[in-house]
Amino acid sequence: MKFSRTLDYTLRSINYLSKRSFENNSGFVTVEEIARNENLPFCYLSKILKRLSENEIVTSLRGHGFVLIKPLDKITLGEIVYITNRNGNGGKNPFNGFKERIDKFLNQITLDEIINGNVNK
Repeated sequence: MKFSRTLDYTLRSINYLSKRSFENNSGFVTVEEIARNENLPFCYLSKILKRLSENEIVTSLRGHGFVLIKPLDKITLGEIVYITNRNGNGGKNPFNGFKERIDKFLNQITLDEIINGNVNK
């Protein structure tokens, strides 16, 4: 399966935050640290984290960075796909019924299951 670059970067940044937030005392991780360690473009990552903040997945504190505020077992893959693909898809689509089934499936998978490899087959 091929993911969009934005979805890939989003999942990688959430994964990094989930691991790193618990390792340091403050819980906050800078954009620079994530970009450097995950080899992601700084400006693009900043926009992704801003969008995650707007959707209450992470929060930020100026000068400290970002911290994951929503537990991984409460974040679904469908939610992340929606957040990363929110460019407006107006109009009729002959595949809407198919899309709804995919959305339902994606909304049943949590990031905790993906990151920890516990997705039911």
